[in-house]
Amino acid sequence: MKIAITTTLSIFTGIFFLSLMACTTNPEVEAGLEGYVYESPRIFGNGGYQGSIVGPGNFGVSFLRNRVATIDVRPTTVTEVYSILSKDDLKLTLQSHARLQFKQGEVKVIVEEFGGDALYNRSIKKQLRTMVRSEIMKRNGTDVKGQIDLIGKQLTDSLIAHCKNMPIMVHSVVIGNVQYPQSISDAVEAKLKADQTLLQKETQKKIAKADAEIEIEKARGIRQAQSIINKSLTKNYLQYKAIEAQEKMASSPNHTTIYIPVGKNGIPIMHNR
Repeated sequence: MKIAITTTLSIFTGIFFLSLMACTTNPEVEAGLEGYVYESPRIFGNGGYQGSIVGPGNFGVSFLRNRVATIDVRPTTVTEVYSILSKDDLKLTLQSHARLQFKQGEVKVIVEEFGGDALYNRSIKKQLRTMVRSEIMKRNGTDVKGQIDLIGKQLTDSLIAHCKNMPIMVHSVVIGNVQYPQSISDAVEAKLKADQTLLQKETQKKIAKADAEIEIEKARGIRQAQSIINKSLTKNYLQYKAIEAQEKMASSPNHTTIYIPVGKNGIPIMHNR
């Protein structure tokens, strides 16, 4: 009988503790996140905000039905895609990349006043898109790519001012992936090819000029050499060189040479056969 009573008590004790455990919670959050802990009462409790958790960490065991809504407080990039008419009516497609970060330690304000993760869609997205359109529409389409850094800086400053009273930080806004209509892309490509051809021709021109200068220098050198030679070619020297040539030819076994002295200096006309 005692054994049966003890077993029954053990069963009831187990059921009690299981029920007790089912009524407790211990919300946890990972590193890089912050948790908004709120009560979700079943039988007792008032519900609502209970506290915050900075990850990694937990809120602790509670007999209340606590739950946690997590907010990522690490920097994140939000990308928006646009199709915009520029000042000169060119239809551009482009993207904006906003680098944003929820402020740490502000999870209660983020959730209760700004809707948590919905803050961007509710309070930032529309304004950012309006800013981007305004910056592009006041510029000629062909100028946009060359002014991307300036546009990004102006958008960053404007968005920082817009988010001044929000629990979120704006690190930067960058414009990228700017695409022109096909006709403009073709024209730009043609211009690049023309510029490249012109550059090649300029290079060829410089090469031709350098070659011409080399030839001029060669001609100048030849002329100077001829002048020096002409000055040194006296009649006696020419007679000496002719006799020297005759001697070499006379000693050659491959020639039969007839010498015919002509002229005052006796320089012969040579005929080989």
